[in-house]
Amino acid sequence: MTTDKAQHRIKGLRMEKLIHKDFQDGQLTALLPTRVSPPDFAAYWSDLYHDPREELYLENIGKPLTPDRVRALYFWKNGGKLSKIKSQSVEQNYIQLIKEAENLPPDTPAANFLDTFSEGGAIWRLFWLHCWQPSRYPIYDQHVHRAMTFIEQGKAKELNDCNDKEKISMYLNQFLPFSRKFKSIQPRTVDRALWAYGKFLKTYRINRVPATSENGV
Repeated sequence: MTTDKAQHRIKGLRMEKLIHKDFQDGQLTALLPTRVSPPDFAAYWSDLYHDPREELYLENIGKPLTPDRVRALYFWKNGGKLSKIKSQSVEQNYIQLIKEAENLPPDTPAANFLDTFSEGGAIWRLFWLHCWQPSRYPIYDQHVHRAMTFIEQGKAKELNDCNDKEKISMYLNQFLPFSRKFKSIQPRTVDRALWAYGKFLKTYRINRVPATSENGV
């Protein structure tokens, strides 16, 4: 095991202090009697994030949309080369409609944007929304969803259990309000932190806050 992997493993094994929720006063609560601020949560968990293709994302996000940039971003999102069907979907539903996205008023609500771009699957449509305005609309996927539900409800829920309509509704009505609780933090730091935390919950099969927790969950 390399030094970096060993350090990540050690940090993972120390996660008995799993972050749970009490956002009423702007704080996150750990399973053990520890108070953790959103900035501390984001700083800790973003440090555990690792993606060998991170530079590909950073080189292409937050810049004027072009066919090559959109292809690169969906390559990154997919974790590698897209299948023929996925590639055709990206070309048809997003790349061919770049001008349409650029012509939308910048204050277009997310729901209206998603109604305009109604094809391609919920998560990829939401990623297209993120590509359009990355600082306003954060990334949403299975790991981020798992992190949000564990923090908010004390139980990790799986996004794959939801249909496309439910995924869109959860993004608009649950995740966007949830993400605003991190509004003082650099958006990519929050993206990385929630992804790493949700991945950790899945890797260690942590589904809910233990009933014996002093938080009483």
